[in-house]
Amino acid sequence: MTIYSPIPITEQIRSKFKPTRLYIKELFGIKYFGKSVKENVISYRGSGKVWRDRIKKYGPNSVNTTWVSEWFNEPTQLQEFALLFSELHQIVESSEWANCRPENGLDGGFVSNAFNSPYSINKRSQSQKGVKCPQRGRKGNPSKLKGVPKSEETKQKMSKPKSAEHIAKLQSILANNLNSIKIECPHCGIKVSKGLFTRWHGEKCRSTDLNLTG
Repeated sequence: MTIYSPIPITEQIRSKFKPTRLYIKELFGIKYFGKSVKENVISYRGSGKVWRDRIKKYGPNSVNTTWVSEWFNEPTQLQEFALLFSELHQIVESSEWANCRPENGLDGGFVSNAFNSPYSINKRSQSQKGVKCPQRGRKGNPSKLKGVPKSEETKQKMSKPKSAEHIAKLQSILANNLNSIKIECPHCGIKVSKGLFTRWHGEKCRSTDLNLTG
């Protein structure tokens, strides 16, 4: 079992499940992979301890939504895709992502030891540099965990090396889903590919001009 292993889909999870979409947001070079049941994912800023610290530092207006999935109406498929994406991109281990634990798309009752892994502890420590926090005392006070050696055994338990075959399988499954995913423009409601969204929609959508002139 790894930190990217799925949790059992119980009847309780199914009964409380709501249609969900996954998203990727970016803030000054750091990405965050999350889920939301909100209609307007673009305006939703995202959550997560490290991600919230980053928003406090740079401001919510600097958050960019780079990708939004279609709706997932079934928890098993949602979890499979979310964990596959999390594992492929190593969102817990990688410094390019603000996630401190794998995203399974469900959350409810999900507790992962990944949150206390050397990777996530370091991310949380780094995110708090220069941020006033009661648990840290004086502004800019270094983390008590700074300089503590990380056990190689612990790292291996948290993330086993991925074989080329395993990575290829993950990429194949994700590609099939990603190719069918489009982003919905919050202004005109049209769903288009990421490339078209970047070029013609979002803040560049002509509907905003019509609203201003009409």
